[in-house]
Amino acid sequence: MTSDIEARIASVRRKYADLGLRLKSNAFERTVRSFESTYGITLPEDYRRFVLEAGNGGDGPPLYGLAPVQRSDQNSAGSVWPGFSPATEFSLREPWLWDNDPEVDESVGGPVDRVHKNGHIYLGTHGCGIECVLITAGPERGNVWLISGEGAKPESDGTGRLSFLDWIETWLNSGKATKSRSPGSER
Repeated sequence: MTSDIEARIASVRRKYADLGLRLKSNAFERTVRSFESTYGITLPEDYRRFVLEAGNGGDGPPLYGLAPVQRSDQNSAGSVWPGFSPATEFSLREPWLWDNDPEVDESVGGPVDRVHKNGHIYLGTHGCGIECVLITAGPERGNVWLISGEGAKPESDGTGRLSFLDWIETWLNSGKATKSRSPGSER
């Protein structure tokens, strides 16, 4: 698997360069280890390797850019959810549109609150409250999900869920890969 990740990251770096897209400088190992230690997690391998070997943030996905690892504990507003815990299992296995569920409990500590703060790190935003997150705990670990005020769903290419590198590669190969809307504004 390591050589597969290495080859995929090399391909992603070439595609970024060919498309004139930017990535920030690589993260330092000590930065990644400090983040992991702070939250008691081990980041999914493809994401960890990406920030160490390709770039620690930069042009997206998502629309407003990819956040650096040291800001991945924040939401699109730039703050950490009270009780944020990427080591606590992410509670969803299937998409959930709680906005249409009249019996949903949206109170602090309720199921919606837990989706927003548990089992993932922040990758960036598409705007309009749509956040891209990487699941860090539970059966969905390693997959990218979208979470908004209305619901949550896994990113998919139509055939399956997308890991971090799958997500990046899908975007680069989509013909829609462009510079982030607000360079430097990503959280």
